[in-house]
Amino acid sequence: MVSDVSDISSTSDNFKREKNKKTKEWLEEVYIISIVLLSYLLARATGILGNEQLIHVGMMLILILVSVALIWQTWSGRRFGTGQSQYNAGIYAVMIMGIVMRIGYMLSTNCTVRGHDLWEIDPSGAGHAGYLLQLLTKHQLPDTNTLQFYQQPLFYILGAVTSWFLNLFFDDMTYYNLVDAAKTVSCIASCLSLVLCRRIAQESGLKDQGILCTLMLTAFLPAFYLTGGTVNPDALAALMMLYAYLFTLRWLRNQSWKNTILLAVIFGLAMMTKISCGVVALVTAGIFLWQFIIALHKKKAGKLLSKYLVFGCISIPLGMWYSIRNYILFNQSLTYVLWQGEQSDLYTGSHPIIQRILLIDVDNLLQGPYTDVRSDYNLPVYYLKSALFGEFSFDVPGFIPVLLLFTAFVLSLFCISAVIGSIRKRRIRRDYRIMIAVILSLVVYGSGVLFYLKYPFGCSMDFRYITFLAVPLSILLGKYAETHKVKSFYLHLLLSIYAVFSALMYSY
Repeated sequence: MVSDVSDISSTSDNFKREKNKKTKEWLEEVYIISIVLLSYLLARATGILGNEQLIHVGMMLILILVSVALIWQTWSGRRFGTGQSQYNAGIYAVMIMGIVMRIGYMLSTNCTVRGHDLWEIDPSGAGHAGYLLQLLTKHQLPDTNTLQFYQQPLFYILGAVTSWFLNLFFDDMTYYNLVDAAKTVSCIASCLSLVLCRRIAQESGLKDQGILCTLMLTAFLPAFYLTGGTVNPDALAALMMLYAYLFTLRWLRNQSWKNTILLAVIFGLAMMTKISCGVVALVTAGIFLWQFIIALHKKKAGKLLSKYLVFGCISIPLGMWYSIRNYILFNQSLTYVLWQGEQSDLYTGSHPIIQRILLIDVDNLLQGPYTDVRSDYNLPVYYLKSALFGEFSFDVPGFIPVLLLFTAFVLSLFCISAVIGSIRKRRIRRDYRIMIAVILSLVVYGSGVLFYLKYPFGCSMDFRYITFLAVPLSILLGKYAETHKVKSFYLHLLLSIYAVFSALMYSY
């Protein structure tokens, strides 16, 4: 009898903890959405929106204050015997600084700066701007699949609604302002990606030291700043893939109907953002199959099969309706991507596959930190450079991008070592959560390679298409830090240098 009461009490406590955790997560997301929108409204109302110099000064001041507070917290913790709290303080400090970098970059960068395929800011344009303006002015989806109009609609729908709301506060509802305000959706997605990175690290079993290492890599990865300040679906696609990753882990821990339906909705929305988000579905499908085989042995496959059927009934229509619409209207294939033609000056197919995919072009790595979309063709080096600088160059002192590239290159070697180590070590191999990070890293990178092989153009190598990859890699890096105590000091030192130069690069 006492045991029964104890079990009921324990179950009730677990339920309360889970409920409090979910409430905290929702509040965290609401806070971030509110902060991004209010920051945009305040910057525009005061006239500092797009003022790089003033916003960069503000960014640097906040970063310095947070750093000083962290140093004080760490010193006082060690002095008074509470040194363990330094990791918690570090985690929150890194998250704050990462969010400051994302919001600061968005506020200081006009939508026409370092963008991709925005084209004419007019409803007659066929780029991202035209797509948005058609929704805002005509209240309808594009009636052709010309150029960027083939893209999945979720980002543009969210962008149009958010832009309409923000512009209600101002009298100058010009086409430019309507398009520029939509970048807040990308910024929100980029900030939430950092929050999800922490949750995934926790769900993957990482402790404080590993979580801090994970967040330092992703918080200061410039690819998140760049995608978070643009008007296109890249940042939102990365966020939806991260939600899919997180809820796949949660479903594996608790295969409830609630988690099954949530995961189905997430995958539907992810595919409604970009078809390429389906790459995570390949890993989730493998996990579904694995769990189904286990259920067969336990003679419980019936319940699981019914959940899979419901999952498919929700996710497939939600994720594929726009592709099916375009197939019916325009005979567009379900996996269509705009083809640029071999006559394009971005075409790289004339170079041998080994040089493009397998080898590391050391000469290109050493000749300068920035990419050249018209002449570069080596995928590994281009991924590294574009993760740091996109396809752009910057007017900053030359040592800053060079040292940022150097530290990122060494960190990439650590990441490769972490992947190989996770595959080789038996103790880590038995942890399915770490193996999921390994599989996701390999599958996403492999999908990037296949995409480049199918579409051999310079722009196909841009890291913005696989920004999601940084998170499973950072999970493995965090695990590496936990299992290599001696090397972890040097790793944290390297991450600190990387963070400093990343912040300098984008707030100089």
